Amino acid sequence: RQFDYRKINGNPDKGRFGAYTLNPETMLLDWGAIPREKIKVFDFKEMLSRPFSEIAEHALIKHGLTHHLLGIEYAEHLARNPDKIPDSLMDGSYYFLFGSVFYDNDGVVRVMCTHLRRRFCNIGACVWCRCAGRLDRRWESNDRVIMVEK
Repeated sequence: RQFDYRKINGNPDKGRFGAYTLNPETMLLDWGAIPREKIKVFDFKEMLSRPFSEIAEHALIKHGLTHHLLGIEYAEHLARNPDKIPDSLMDGSYYFLFGSVFYDNDGVVRVMCTHLRRRFCNIGACVWCRCAGRLDRRWESNDRVIMVEK
């Protein structure tokens, strides 16, 4: 575990604007060599309305022995290789990558998110988007965590 999600949640630090973390367990993985089946999606429906900081901890407790949390490096891989996006990520849900966090201009900690913007799919122009959620945001029914099998 690289940091305490609950501790950094709610403690803005404007001096850290632009700072980010990479997951040392996944940052050097060769994503092209990892079969798509090893990328796992968890909905954690039992955690609806809980803050993101608790979702990250829950993911580690429930699956941390067998899976790694993915981070910004995986979002970058998907952005550079849209043909490699697993079908399991194409349903329009929001996929959060808790393996990395970054500080916004208010010093608030955020988690990278990716999702398919289906609005334009009917005209053949689906858009793969990146966004970010605050650690104090509440988990919703269309939110997911992406992890990779160890």
